Amino acid sequence: MIKAIIFDYYGVMCPRIVPILSQKTSEQFGAAYEEVHRLMNKLLDRLDDDSITFQQYWEILKAKLKNRNTKLSQHYKIWRSSALQLNLTPEMRNLSIRLKKSGYKVSLLTNVTKTMVKYNRMKGRYKLFRPVFLSCYLGTKKPSAKIYRHALKKMRLKAKECIFIDDQEDYLKGAKSVGLNTILFKNASQLRRELARAGVHGI
Repeated sequence: MIKAIIFDYYGVMCPRIVPILSQKTSEQFGAAYEEVHRLMNKLLDRLDDDSITFQQYWEILKAKLKNRNTKLSQHYKIWRSSALQLNLTPEMRNLSIRLKKSGYKVSLLTNVTKTMVKYNRMKGRYKLFRPVFLSCYLGTKKPSAKIYRHALKKMRLKAKECIFIDDQEDYLKGAKSVGLNTILFKNASQLRRELARAGVHGI
Protein backbone atom coordinates (compact mmCIF):
# COMPACT_ATOMS: atom_id res chain seq x y z
CA MET A 1 0.00 0.00 0.00
CA ILE A 2 1.26 3.48 -0.90
CA LYS A 3 1.84 5.68 2.16
CA ALA A 4 4.00 8.51 0.84
CA ILE A 5 4.38 10.62 -2.28
CA ILE A 6 7.84 12.14 -2.72
CA PHE A 7 8.08 15.06 -5.13
CA ASP A 8 10.97 16.68 -6.92
CA TYR A 9 10.72 20.49 -6.84
CA TYR A 10 12.05 22.20 -9.99
CA GLY A 11 10.36 20.89 -13.12
CA VAL A 12 7.55 19.29 -11.09
CA MET A 13 6.19 21.66 -8.44
CA CYS A 14 7.31 24.72 -10.40
CA PRO A 15 9.22 25.46 -13.65
CA ARG A 16 12.90 24.57 -13.93
CA ILE A 17 15.26 27.21 -12.59
CA VAL A 18 18.34 26.69 -14.83
CA PRO A 19 16.83 28.00 -18.10
CA ILE A 20 15.62 31.14 -16.33
CA LEU A 21 18.97 31.77 -14.64
CA SER A 22 20.81 31.05 -17.89
CA GLN A 23 18.71 33.49 -19.90
CA LYS A 24 19.16 36.32 -17.40
CA THR A 25 22.87 35.60 -17.00
CA SER A 26 23.46 35.52 -20.76
CA GLU A 27 21.85 38.95 -21.02
CA GLN A 28 23.86 40.27 -18.09
CA PHE A 29 27.19 39.03 -19.45
CA GLY A 30 26.41 39.56 -23.13
CA ALA A 31 27.19 35.88 -23.79
CA ALA A 32 25.46 33.24 -25.92
CA TYR A 33 22.61 31.49 -24.12
CA GLU A 34 23.84 28.00 -25.11
CA GLU A 35 27.29 28.64 -23.64
CA VAL A 36 25.85 30.04 -20.42
CA HIS A 37 23.31 27.22 -20.09
CA ARG A 38 26.01 24.54 -20.38
CA LEU A 39 28.17 26.31 -17.82
CA MET A 40 25.29 26.95 -15.41
CA ASN A 41 24.28 23.28 -15.51
CA LYS A 42 27.81 22.25 -14.49
CA LEU A 43 28.17 24.88 -11.78
CA LEU A 44 24.73 24.37 -10.25
CA ASP A 45 25.44 20.65 -10.12
CA ARG A 46 28.36 21.48 -7.79
CA LEU A 47 26.34 23.98 -5.78
CA ASP A 48 23.58 21.40 -5.33
CA ASP A 49 25.74 19.21 -3.07
CA ASP A 50 27.63 22.17 -1.59
CA SER A 51 30.95 21.10 -3.13
CA ILE A 52 31.62 24.75 -4.06
CA THR A 53 30.55 28.00 -2.38
CA PHE A 54 28.58 30.74 -4.11
CA GLN A 55 31.74 32.87 -4.17
CA GLN A 56 33.63 30.07 -5.95
CA TYR A 57 30.75 29.65 -8.38
CA TRP A 58 30.92 33.37 -9.11
CA GLU A 59 34.69 33.39 -9.72
CA ILE A 60 34.43 30.44 -12.13
CA LEU A 61 31.46 31.98 -13.96
CA LYS A 62 33.20 35.33 -14.36
CA ALA A 63 36.43 33.74 -15.58
CA LYS A 64 34.73 31.40 -18.06
CA LEU A 65 32.55 34.16 -19.52
CA LYS A 66 35.49 36.59 -19.60
CA ASN A 67 33.65 39.47 -18.00
CA ARG A 68 35.29 41.42 -15.20
CA ASN A 69 32.88 44.35 -15.18
CA THR A 70 29.80 42.62 -13.80
CA LYS A 71 29.66 42.74 -10.00
CA LEU A 72 28.60 39.90 -7.74
CA SER A 73 25.89 42.09 -6.20
CA GLN A 74 24.38 42.60 -9.67
CA HIS A 75 24.46 38.90 -10.42
CA TYR A 76 22.96 38.02 -7.06
CA LYS A 77 19.93 40.12 -7.99
CA ILE A 78 19.37 37.74 -10.91
CA TRP A 79 19.26 34.79 -8.54
CA ARG A 80 16.89 36.62 -6.24
CA SER A 81 14.47 37.66 -9.00
CA SER A 82 14.58 34.18 -10.56
CA ALA A 83 13.92 32.47 -7.24
CA LEU A 84 11.09 34.74 -6.19
CA GLN A 85 9.14 34.24 -9.43
CA LEU A 86 9.07 30.44 -9.18
CA ASN A 87 6.03 29.74 -7.01
CA LEU A 88 4.33 26.36 -6.84
CA THR A 89 1.96 25.95 -9.74
CA PRO A 90 -1.71 26.06 -8.59
CA GLU A 91 -2.37 22.58 -10.00
CA MET A 92 0.51 20.97 -8.13
CA ARG A 93 -0.18 22.88 -4.93
CA ASN A 94 -3.81 21.72 -4.96
CA LEU A 95 -2.81 18.14 -5.71
CA SER A 96 -0.38 18.13 -2.78
CA ILE A 97 -3.07 19.47 -0.44
CA ARG A 98 -5.55 16.79 -1.58
CA LEU A 99 -2.96 14.07 -1.03
CA LYS A 100 -2.30 15.28 2.51
CA LYS A 101 -6.02 15.42 3.28
CA SER A 102 -6.31 11.85 2.01
CA GLY A 103 -3.76 10.72 4.59
CA TYR A 104 -0.59 10.44 2.53
CA LYS A 105 2.79 11.71 3.59
CA VAL A 106 3.75 14.41 1.09
CA SER A 107 7.51 14.83 0.98
CA LEU A 108 10.05 16.74 -1.09
CA LEU A 109 13.40 15.45 -2.34
CA THR A 110 15.28 17.81 -4.59
CA ASN A 111 18.66 18.93 -5.85
CA VAL A 112 18.93 22.57 -4.83
CA THR A 113 21.46 25.26 -3.88
CA LYS A 114 21.58 26.98 -0.49
CA THR A 115 20.79 30.29 -2.19
CA MET A 116 17.55 28.94 -3.64
CA VAL A 117 16.63 27.29 -0.34
CA LYS A 118 16.85 30.66 1.38
CA TYR A 119 14.32 32.23 -0.97
CA ASN A 120 12.04 29.19 -1.04
CA ARG A 121 11.87 29.24 2.75
CA MET A 122 11.29 32.98 2.73
CA LYS A 123 8.24 32.40 0.51
CA GLY A 124 7.02 29.44 2.57
CA ARG A 125 7.24 27.03 -0.37
CA TYR A 126 8.32 24.04 1.69
CA LYS A 127 5.50 24.26 4.24
CA LEU A 128 3.34 21.74 2.38
CA PHE A 129 6.01 19.06 2.59
CA ARG A 130 7.15 16.90 5.50
CA PRO A 131 9.87 15.85 5.56
CA VAL A 132 11.98 17.91 3.15
CA PHE A 133 15.24 16.51 1.74
CA LEU A 134 17.56 19.15 0.27
CA SER A 135 20.73 18.00 -1.48
CA CYS A 136 22.82 21.01 -0.45
CA TYR A 137 22.45 20.06 3.23
CA LEU A 138 22.90 16.32 2.75
CA GLY A 139 26.21 16.25 0.87
CA THR A 140 24.68 13.97 -1.73
CA LYS A 141 22.28 14.47 -4.62
CA LYS A 142 20.11 12.70 -7.15
CA PRO A 143 20.61 10.25 -8.79
CA SER A 144 22.84 8.75 -6.06
CA ALA A 145 21.11 5.87 -4.29
CA LYS A 146 22.39 7.37 -1.04
CA ILE A 147 19.90 10.26 -1.04
CA TYR A 148 16.91 7.98 -1.63
CA ARG A 149 18.01 5.58 1.10
CA HIS A 150 18.43 8.52 3.46
CA ALA A 151 14.87 9.65 2.73
CA LEU A 152 13.41 6.19 3.32
CA LYS A 153 15.29 5.84 6.60
CA LYS A 154 14.08 9.23 7.87
CA MET A 155 10.48 8.50 6.86
CA ARG A 156 10.66 4.99 8.32
CA LEU A 157 9.02 3.56 5.25
CA LYS A 158 9.77 0.77 2.81
CA ALA A 159 10.56 1.68 -0.79
CA LYS A 160 7.46 -0.15 -2.04
CA GLU A 161 5.31 2.14 0.15
CA CYS A 162 6.47 5.29 -1.64
CA ILE A 163 6.16 6.88 -5.06
CA PHE A 164 8.91 9.23 -6.24
CA ILE A 165 7.99 11.79 -8.91
CA ASP A 166 10.56 13.58 -11.06
CA ASP A 167 10.74 15.15 -14.51
CA GLN A 168 14.14 13.63 -15.34
CA GLU A 169 14.64 9.98 -16.28
CA ASP A 170 18.14 9.75 -14.78
CA TYR A 171 16.84 10.67 -11.35
CA LEU A 172 14.10 8.06 -11.60
CA LYS A 173 16.74 5.42 -12.34
CA GLY A 174 18.44 6.21 -9.05
CA ALA A 175 15.13 5.92 -7.22
CA LYS A 176 14.32 2.62 -8.92
CA SER A 177 17.72 1.24 -7.87
CA VAL A 178 16.57 1.29 -4.22
CA GLY A 179 13.13 -0.13 -5.05
CA LEU A 180 11.03 3.04 -5.11
CA ASN A 181 7.95 3.25 -7.31
CA THR A 182 8.42 6.09 -9.79
CA ILE A 183 6.47 8.35 -12.12
CA LEU A 184 8.01 10.51 -14.85
CA PHE A 185 6.29 13.87 -14.53
CA LYS A 186 4.95 15.59 -17.66
CA ASN A 187 2.04 17.63 -16.36
CA ALA A 188 -0.44 17.67 -13.47
CA SER A 189 -3.24 15.88 -15.37
CA GLN A 190 -0.95 13.05 -16.46
CA LEU A 191 0.37 12.74 -12.92
CA ARG A 192 -3.12 12.43 -11.42
CA ARG A 193 -3.93 9.66 -13.89
CA GLU A 194 -0.76 7.73 -13.07
CA LEU A 195 -1.22 8.15 -9.33
CA ALA A 196 -4.76 6.79 -9.65
CA ARG A 197 -3.43 3.79 -11.59
CA ALA A 198 -0.99 3.18 -8.73
CA GLY A 199 -3.91 3.01 -6.31
CA VAL A 200 -3.58 6.49 -4.83
CA HIS A 201 -7.01 7.83 -3.84
CA GLY A 202 -8.50 11.24 -3.08
CA ILE A 203 -6.94 13.08 -6.00
